[in-house]
Amino acid sequence: MSSPKSRARVESDIERCREESNWRRCLDLAQHMQHELPQMVHFLSGEAKVELYLEANSKHITSGDYGSGASGTSAATAAAAEAKLLNEAVGHLNACLDSSQTSPLAMDANLLLAKCHYVRGDYELALRHIDKSGIDSINTVDKVLPLRVVKLVAESYAVKGMSLEQRNKTDDVTTRTSCLVKASEMAIRYLQNVEKQLGPYIVVPLGSILETAVQRAPIVYINTASDVKSAVNQYRSTLNACETPSTLTTRQILAKQLAELLIRGVSQSTWSSCDLNTSSSSVKPLKPLRYIGQSLFVPKVREEEILLLLLMSESLASRNVVLDRSPEFTDSRQQSLNDVMAIYDLLTITLTPLRCYYMDFFERSMKFSFEVKHIWFQFALTLIESKKCPQRALLLLKEVSRIDSADPLPPLIGAKLCLQELSKYKEGLQLAKEALNRCKDNESLRNKIHIVIGVTNALIYETESETCKKFYTDNLNKSIEHLKIASKSRFADHLPYFHLALHMANQRALNDALKYVKIALLLNGQHLPSIQLLILCLSALKQYSEALALCETALEEYPNHLIVLYFKAHLEEMVGENGREEALLTAKEMLNCWKFANNEEEKRLNYHFNYFPNVNYDTISMKMEQTLSEVASLDSTPIPPANDAMSGTGVSLSGHNHLGGGGGGGGTGGANSAINKPLWSLQMHIWLLIVELFLKLGHISEAESCVNDGALGIFGSLSHQLMYLKGIISKAKGSLIDAKTYLQNAISINPKHVRALQQLGHTYYLLGNHLAADKYLKDSLNIDATVHQTWQYMGLVLQAIDDHQRAADCHLTGLQLEATAPVLPFNVIPRSVLE
Repeated sequence: MSSPKSRARVESDIERCREESNWRRCLDLAQHMQHELPQMVHFLSGEAKVELYLEANSKHITSGDYGSGASGTSAATAAAAEAKLLNEAVGHLNACLDSSQTSPLAMDANLLLAKCHYVRGDYELALRHIDKSGIDSINTVDKVLPLRVVKLVAESYAVKGMSLEQRNKTDDVTTRTSCLVKASEMAIRYLQNVEKQLGPYIVVPLGSILETAVQRAPIVYINTASDVKSAVNQYRSTLNACETPSTLTTRQILAKQLAELLIRGVSQSTWSSCDLNTSSSSVKPLKPLRYIGQSLFVPKVREEEILLLLLMSESLASRNVVLDRSPEFTDSRQQSLNDVMAIYDLLTITLTPLRCYYMDFFERSMKFSFEVKHIWFQFALTLIESKKCPQRALLLLKEVSRIDSADPLPPLIGAKLCLQELSKYKEGLQLAKEALNRCKDNESLRNKIHIVIGVTNALIYETESETCKKFYTDNLNKSIEHLKIASKSRFADHLPYFHLALHMANQRALNDALKYVKIALLLNGQHLPSIQLLILCLSALKQYSEALALCETALEEYPNHLIVLYFKAHLEEMVGENGREEALLTAKEMLNCWKFANNEEEKRLNYHFNYFPNVNYDTISMKMEQTLSEVASLDSTPIPPANDAMSGTGVSLSGHNHLGGGGGGGGTGGANSAINKPLWSLQMHIWLLIVELFLKLGHISEAESCVNDGALGIFGSLSHQLMYLKGIISKAKGSLIDAKTYLQNAISINPKHVRALQQLGHTYYLLGNHLAADKYLKDSLNIDATVHQTWQYMGLVLQAIDDHQRAADCHLTGLQLEATAPVLPFNVIPRSVLE
């Protein structure tokens, strides 16, 4: 080291090692200078050892544990060695200060000693060393400082702020906040300078102290002054700093934290847009460079900012998930996976109230979520709620069920999906039985599973044709058995009694149905399906006035509820002197209510479609799935109701006297109509009611106007619903050939449309083709044998071919069914499984 050239080379190597945080190499090089520059050697040795200690204990320092969590012999030995390293660092730095208090190294040595005492938990001593260092003068420097100096000063502000926070004195609030903000700003500027000097691909760790300071700078506003607005502004300010490769991890954490704060602590009314147009002339060497200009994207609403933050955080977090499944990477892989799952949870919390279901991030997660139940389950639930690809959702639930063979929820939800979306009742029954086998201890959940099994067995029986039902009487008995088990549970609610009542009503056991539905209403007087069932039971007993009074009472509680109004219109037709005119006014009122409800729903949902425009997966298969669902739908298959009792949103009627089935064709396009398909289906029933009322009043031209001006845009030009309407209008006009053609078109599209088959059979009877009439009426009765009009038509056909005995039997059956027939079929009330 006697040569100036070699000393300069060593000093250059030491400085480079300090900038690169290569502390072991720095410690070795410092030994070459111990004879010529002992004060420098003490400083470099102390600096290197304290930094090595911080690297070894970064996790404990970040959490405030300082290594106290070590256990076991080997861990205790390692902790003792690290403590010795820290003690040696303190000794070297004190020796550096003892040799000279005026040395240029004094400031740096005091700052390093402050770090040492901070990690030891001696906060007062750490604060004294920071005061001795005089770092406040650094703020007046108007030039670019060496990288190591910027980082050391930033760490010192962080130590001062966090030490004041630990001391927890009220007069320190402003100072501690200011220190942490300065530390955060200088830390970001340090990383920006690293990129500028060493290149755009260099990633430099910020260090545990500065990482903690950057994250705590906004939190301290909340903890000390409950100042959420300042905390939000601090988060925004940090995130608006120009990005570098070294800041990506920090940005991911801060974006997630800000999103959490906005979700939990900021309402829509208190949220304010951020102002990012800061003048570039005010940027100082120790302040971070920020994005400025008019082209910046600034969120306009609270939800938009939350989604932007979460999507940014998810993109960064999912990219950093550890894919290596070697044992040595288990902890880091699990930690990175937990980070992503936390973001997914926040996205779900944010998007679900908006009824906006974004699945791109779940698609990306498949590469790292092997055997991860939480992600697969969340993906399945999102698909279910989005009403997209229910078959894929079922496959996901089966995978979740395989991953966790003890959890009864996945097969239970799969069973509910089979019932309500896929109409796969037998597969749903198997899943429900599997859920019951898994549920041993939770009696409340077992009660729900018994209800699902009971409803599934009932649907298996009720959806079979009349010729096949005799082979499914076992399902009928098991349905009653499981529903009665559920009703006897100590956790029983109104649901088993409601389903028992609906079951008895479908079997025309009206007294038993009344008994069970009254119990259901005693347990839950607000359960609308039970109220609707009671109305129909009263109408089946020919107590039309009482049923109408109950309708009007229900409307006082739920004004403008479309389903109850629908019941009211049919009851008014039966009760009033000018019943059909009154029913027509009610039907027109329903149409106005529907338009208002639809407009409100579109306003509520319209803005969030701009976030994810026209995102559609597997478009062709989805379209085919919807088309097949419409063609194969039974009129007796109801769609479950939504929770919106005021507008009727999400509720669809279906029954023997009504259209049923899925949504129409043209005129219902757009993202909103896809989501509100049941609401559009309900509009079809309103138009059908209006058309039928006009026909009964003899106003055929008005009925045709309804079809051409209103219903056409709802049903679509090639839908079986429109064909049916045109068929009954042509029949009312006496154009039997046209009526036959339209009705044949209807059953060509939907071969199981009960009313179309019935009307086609009667049309053939009027045309004198009794064999064809007999065939179509039998087909209608084979789908549903409870429609008394069909039996009456069948009696007329048999009477025309001189089969008087069978004709008398058909007329008698029709009279018996008519005596217990409700104003609307009982199966217009949906079997809402657990609602």
